[in-house]
Amino acid sequence: MNCDFVHDGLKYTIIRGNEVVIVGYNSMPSALNIAPSFVEDEVEYVVVEIAARAFQGCMGLTSIVIPKSITKIGVEAFKECKGLTTITLPDSIINIGEEAFKGCESLTKTIYEGDIESWCKIQFGSWYSNPTNLSRTLYIDNKLLTELVIPNGVTHIGAFQFASLSRLATVTIPDTVVGIEKYAFSGCKGLQKTIYEGSIESWCKIQFNYDWNEFSGNLYINNTLLTDLVIPDGVTSIREWAFYGCTSLTSVTIPNSVTSVGERAFYGCTSLISVTIPNSVTSIGEWAFRNCTGLTSVTIPNSVTSIGNCAFCGCTSLTSVTIPNSVTSIGKWAFKGCTNLSIYIPFSVKEIGEDAFKDCKEVSCSVLFEISENKGKLVFLVIVLAIVFSIMFLLGI
Repeated sequence: MNCDFVHDGLKYTIIRGNEVVIVGYNSMPSALNIAPSFVEDEVEYVVVEIAARAFQGCMGLTSIVIPKSITKIGVEAFKECKGLTTITLPDSIINIGEEAFKGCESLTKTIYEGDIESWCKIQFGSWYSNPTNLSRTLYIDNKLLTELVIPNGVTHIGAFQFASLSRLATVTIPDTVVGIEKYAFSGCKGLQKTIYEGSIESWCKIQFNYDWNEFSGNLYINNTLLTDLVIPDGVTSIREWAFYGCTSLTSVTIPNSVTSVGERAFYGCTSLISVTIPNSVTSIGEWAFRNCTGLTSVTIPNSVTSIGNCAFCGCTSLTSVTIPNSVTSIGKWAFKGCTNLSIYIPFSVKEIGEDAFKDCKEVSCSVLFEISENKGKLVFLVIVLAIVFSIMFLLGI
């Protein structure tokens, strides 16, 4: 981006009227406090944006305070500023571009001059757009955030929003939240408690995208630890990632209104011993019960037609699974690593994915079936040969 003029060591470009963007620098102090506006040639200019790569590789920069006039930080704006330790962001910021802080390996403190509600409105372009992924801390009103309460009225928690806050211990989510985006709490390794201020029914309606509860383990519904989960009647699906990593769960009962169990719905629920799946369920999603290491037995109802990839892989305590004649396909790795499992495959199964039963204790079936479309001719040939040899045996040939 072209430079229109230099003021106090920073390069600026006019984008509209008297609004300017910082595009680079000639010289600067190690501790930089950007002015929200300045006068040049008798014109007052307002600083509204930091352009892409404006401070990239600025090794001498140790701290920066961004003024309330700025709403956007561009792609890779502070990339490889290896000496940067502290950044102060205003509540006017609404967008931070991809990898804006990548390589800022000395960053230890992110200060936000706003509240949680306004923080939740920031759009982060990638993992390294949020400086907390490097600082591991977030200060709101100069107070380290350890107990997060999402205020009523917030409907979405965005991607990377609270990622890598290692000192965050509890999160409280109101029933106004309808979506939690990818990696929103990823890397929050100190997270011990997730509190939801709503019902199981409304929790099941939240659209989850990736590891909302990766490190919490304990889910509280209105301050009661969830151990025996009873999905209420009327819920039609258990969405992707809904109870991911809930190690407090010991049992799950699903009503007849539910038709599908979503991808990774109970992934990593290591204390889960029993699950009741009703006849209304037609599909079990990929990775749905992966690494449920306490699960001992599962009866799949005769309404299910497909079992997704890795649906029960890593369930090392699983000894018994009943697969009904309604099932026609079993995904790859579906029961991989179920080392104590003895399983019978019915004749209805026409497709079995790669390593679906790898490391299982015992696998048996009633008749030959088609492993894949490419094996159809081989199966036919085996059957023909079997008939021929039987006739030969009867004729004494």
